[in-house]
Amino acid sequence: MIENIEKFYRLLAEDETVARRLEEMQNAYPGSWEIREPFLQETMLPLAEELGLGFTIEELRKYETRLKLKNSRDIADESDGVPEATVFQLLDRGWETDPTVFDP
Repeated sequence: MIENIEKFYRLLAEDETVARRLEEMQNAYPGSWEIREPFLQETMLPLAEELGLGFTIEELRKYETRLKLKNSRDIADESDGVPEATVFQLLDRGWETDPTVFDP
């Protein structure tokens, strides 16, 4: 589902309506933002599913980890389909290390 995640991030970057909807959903979330998995399961994932771009938390975590590593090695380019200013929903908020990301 990497394609769906890339498309979703592009929509967030390019479509103000989608970005605003996610922000509104996140602001209305009644629980803790620090507990990322349930937070994103109640906000980001339903919005992605509604847009026909469904993916799981595990896929998002693996995708973000790989992209962040790629960016940190200065080998990322615009052809990867994701704007350089990507805000990582998991990694920029405390999920920096997860050994299962590198499982084949």
